[in-house]
Amino acid sequence: MLKRIRSFIGALLLVLVTSSTVIGQVVPPAPTQRAHRFGAYFWEVNYAGWPGSPDKLTWGSNIIAQTGSHTIRVFLGDPLNSCNSTQTGPYGVNPYPNPDDLDNLARIARTTEYSALFNDPRFSTYILTTYTYGDSILNWADGFSGVEYDYERTRIFRLGAELINNYNKTFIILNWEGDHHFSLYPAARDGFVSWIQSRAEGVAASRNNYPFAPGRIYSGLEFNCVENVGAPCGAPESGTPIVVDYVAPRVAVDYLSYSSWSSIEGEASDLPAAIQGAVSTILTKANTRYVPDGIVYGNANVILGEFGFNQLRFGAFTAANKVAAMFGAAESAGVSYAIYWQALHNGCGEPTPSFGLVDAPPGYPMIWNFSGIAFINGIAGY
Repeated sequence: MLKRIRSFIGALLLVLVTSSTVIGQVVPPAPTQRAHRFGAYFWEVNYAGWPGSPDKLTWGSNIIAQTGSHTIRVFLGDPLNSCNSTQTGPYGVNPYPNPDDLDNLARIARTTEYSALFNDPRFSTYILTTYTYGDSILNWADGFSGVEYDYERTRIFRLGAELINNYNKTFIILNWEGDHHFSLYPAARDGFVSWIQSRAEGVAASRNNYPFAPGRIYSGLEFNCVENVGAPCGAPESGTPIVVDYVAPRVAVDYLSYSSWSSIEGEASDLPAAIQGAVSTILTKANTRYVPDGIVYGNANVILGEFGFNQLRFGAFTAANKVAAMFGAAESAGVSYAIYWQALHNGCGEPTPSFGLVDAPPGYPMIWNFSGIAFINGIAGY
C-alpha cells in the first residue's frame, strides 16, 4: 500500500517514553456532575439547516453548550476523513494547504475556529477523534514500520503539547470505532496494536515533557464490540478476535472507549444492566494483560464513546425515554464519560430525522426535539 509519509526528521525532538514512564491507566475519578460526565458529538451531520454563519464548528458547539453540557466530542485531523469533507475538513475550518509535517495536527488546533472552541469557557473536556493522513489510509494495515510508528507518535506528541500548554482544559485523544477496520485485516492485528500504542506514547510524552502545563491530556482506544457474534462485531465467523480481545490487553492507553450500539438495543429499563454487563466484560478482557505490565483498568477508565437512538426507528417518544434512561445506566456502571451521538441529525445521505438533539430544517428556526429535551433534562438532573 502506498505510504503517505512525508517527514520524520523531527521525531528526534520527541523525548522517548521509557519502561519506567507511566503511560496508561492513571486517570481522574469519574466526574460527579452530569454536566461534565455527559456530552454530545458533533461530526458527520446534516448541514442543510446551517445558516451560513458562524462557522460550522462554532455552530455545532453552540448547540451542545446550550444543553448545559461541559463536555464535547469533535473530529480533528485529516481533512478528507469524513463523508462530507473538503480539503478544509468536515467543518470547513482546517488550514489549506496544510503540509503533512510534524505540526500537521497542531496547525489544525491553532486555527481561529478550533482555538475559539478550546477557549470556550462553557466546555471543560474535549474528546477528540484524531486522525493523521497516515491513519486515514490505514497505514497499519500492511504492517506498521518503525518509521510509521515515529510518524504517528510525533504528530500526536506535537498536538498534545499544543493543547496542554495553551488551555487549562482536559483532552482525550481517540480513534473511531476500531472494530470496523480491525476485522478487515486479520493479518495486520499487530500493526493495529502498534498504531494505537504509538498514539498512547505520543500523548504520554506530551505529559512528561511538560509536567507543569496547565492542561491535561489522555489517550484512548475506541472499539464498537464487546463480544464477537459475527459481522459487524469482527469477522463473519463468531469467535475471532475483536479489538477489546486482542488490542486492549496489549496497549497502554488511559481510557477504553466503547461505542455502545450493540448494548443499547433493549428496552429503556434494560439499559442499566446491559451497560454494567458490557463494562464488566471490557474490564475483564482489557485486564487480562498479554504481558504483565502493572496496568489494571477500573470503571473510571471506561468511556461510552457513543450512544444514541434513531428517532425514525424507535419513534420519538421511545427514543427520548431511552436517552433519559442512559443517564442512570452510565452512572450505575461507573464510567467517566458518556457521549450522545449526536447534536444534529446524521448527514452523509442518511434519512432525517435520525439521532439529532435538534431539528434544523432549512429556512426554519432550530427547535429541540423530544430526545434533545430528554438530554437537557438529564444534564440538569431531572
